[in-house]
Amino acid sequence: MDNDQIGFDIEFDEKTEAFLDWVAPERMESAIQAFLADTIPGIADYTDTWWMPPLLIRVLEAAKEIFGDWDRFIAPENRDRADQLVRFLGECCIRRHPGMAWTKNPESTWPLYSGFAPAVHYVKSGNGATMKRIAKWLFDDDGPGMVEHSIRTAGRPA
Repeated sequence: MDNDQIGFDIEFDEKTEAFLDWVAPERMESAIQAFLADTIPGIADYTDTWWMPPLLIRVLEAAKEIFGDWDRFIAPENRDRADQLVRFLGECCIRRHPGMAWTKNPESTWPLYSGFAPAVHYVKSGNGATMKRIAKWLFDDDGPGMVEHSIRTAGRPA
């Protein structure tokens, strides 16, 4: 090997490959832009601070109105829009908590994803939150408020 060939040929299992494709920055940004522009149009632009109240609450209220309940949220016909919301929720956590990053939760599965369950965590401590848990809060009585609280406190030890 010469100096121009410093690199690694790393192979990942199928589930890890699926997660790495899903979490690619350009795909994440594109999905959130589509969520804001197409799924809940007229509330926030990608250039706004959509991860902070009061704009965050308005976005969450619109999402709750669109999906209605958990069963409709995870219904196959809503898969793309539900994925957009999951990405949105995770990016809200990451933007509000420096040091937090995407990960996958090996102990959780759900119908939107095959082989991984999106989560966020602090890289140094491992403390984090699953997107399934945060998304489920949306359909509670005070859904948008509970989701905002979950985003605000993501990664804090219980």
